[in-house]
Amino acid sequence: MYASRGDEHVAARKEWFFRRLLSSDVRQRAASIQKIRVELLEMEPHVLDVHVPSLRRLARDAPLPDVRAGCLDILDELNTPHDAHDDTPVSYYMDAREIVDVTATHDPDVAAIFVKCFLQSGRVSHLTRMLAWHTPYLKVHHTCIHMR
Repeated sequence: MYASRGDEHVAARKEWFFRRLLSSDVRQRAASIQKIRVELLEMEPHVLDVHVPSLRRLARDAPLPDVRAGCLDILDELNTPHDAHDDTPVSYYMDAREIVDVTATHDPDVAAIFVKCFLQSGRVSHLTRMLAWHTPYLKVHHTCIHMR
């Protein structure tokens, strides 16, 4: 799967590798997590190192609990530190305490938007997280961006 082609293909491979998790079907995500686990355990260390940062990000920031738990389990199995707290600020202008936590929002509308954003792009952007502080703005922004 990972033939030696040079570094220019690393980003494309990494992008594809975790795309399998972007499904609204929990059973499909569970199967994908198992496939990812097997493939990561079989990878050569230099290739595995390319995927670990994305695995850590998913374990920390995915709005879907099953994805977070699955990625944490894989990190444990790989004996890799979790990086439980990312110190990259979401905003240099807003206090970090005002930023809505993707994994712990209590507003079902915001949680649904976070999940939809994640399923579309594999992450919840910093802009989306900042706008979640003011739910009406987030809803308008999300509607405008994702109109079809």
